[in-house]
Amino acid sequence: MELSVETNHWIRVHGKAAVRTSLMRFVYRFERRGNNWKISDMAALFEADKLAPAVPGENLGVDPADLEGLRRSYR
Repeated sequence: MELSVETNHWIRVHGKAAVRTSLMRFVYRFERRGNNWKISDMAALFEADKLAPAVPGENLGVDPADLEGLRRSYR
């Protein structure tokens, strides 16, 4: 089974309140034991993060040039 998950982390960026949202998929594997189904394995696959100011419209002071070279999902 796959479950899409989005978690919010309240952080500070250059002294300003921000929200980092992590986008993940949890992949579960189940196993039947007698009449019961049990989780036998789980993996978390991180897909991307989003960063936004906690106060809409506030500038976090992140220079786009500092993000050059990072893979697209982390820019």
